[in-house]
This record gives sequence, structure tokens and C-alpha cells, in this order.
Amino acid sequence: MKARLRKFAAAVVNGSRNMRTAVAVLVWMFSVPAAFAANAVQVARTSPEMHTNDNREPAGRLVGKTLHIEFEARKGLWYPESQDAAGVPMQAFAERGKELLVPGPQIRVPEGTRIRVAIRNTLTEKMVLHGFHSRPGDAKDTIELAPSERR
Repeated sequence: MKARLRKFAAAVVNGSRNMRTAVAVLVWMFSVPAAFAANAVQVARTSPEMHTNDNREPAGRLVGKTLHIEFEARKGLWYPESQDAAGVPMQAFAERGKELLVPGPQIRVPEGTRIRVAIRNTLTEKMVLHGFHSRPGDAKDTIELAPSERR
């Protein structure tokens, strides 16, 4: 048995990338707690699919020199590899009434544009946002949103 384990370990160290990937996947599969797997199944039944954002289309609507955006924080399932694999439960942003995106909706404006953002927290836990401040500004500034809160 020890000889086979040594031979297997040598194959992993010296072997192909596919062998190392397979071993990594096996280690990951056996290290995932059952609670996470049960939670993933529950989320899969109730959560929408997330879509990949190709960053070709900016979010919101530009009216004069002001960009108006309405975001929602929601839960969904992300399929980073393929639809045949298990989805990864995640929290993400979407524009109101649109699909969840990973990465979130893109904010792209000319310099000097005013940005008016409304954010709704549809999650069941408090959300803390970083980076929603003027530039230059204090990086420590945060916004906290309680569940169901909108600002």
C-alpha cells in the first residue's frame, strides 16, 4: 500500500497537469463539508443563474452630466466552468430588473460626471459597501445597508 501511495505521489509531482488537477479536485471534493453541499442544493432550487459580464455595456442611464443607476444585491448561482457542473452560490449586484452579473454592472463615465446610485439590499444579512465615495476621498468610508434597506 505504501509503495502505491509513493508511486501515486511521484506521478502527481512529476506527472501531467491533468493529473495534478484531478488530484486537486479530489482533495477539494472530500474536504467540502456536508453542510455546504446541502446549502448549495437549497440555493440551487431558489436562486437565479448569474451571467458573465463582458464589460461592453455600461450600467445606468446618462441624463445630461448625471449617470443614474439602481442596483440590487441578490443571491444567485454562478457557473464558472459549465452548466453541467455544480453552481457556486454567490452574492452579486444587478441593475434593478436585470440579470445578476459577475463581475457586477460596469460604471463607466467621462471625468466630471455626477453619479447618482440607489442600492437595495435584498439579502437576509447586513451589507457593507466600500468605495462608494468621491475621489479623492477617505477609503475608510463605508455604507451599511440592513436587509431590505434601500438608499
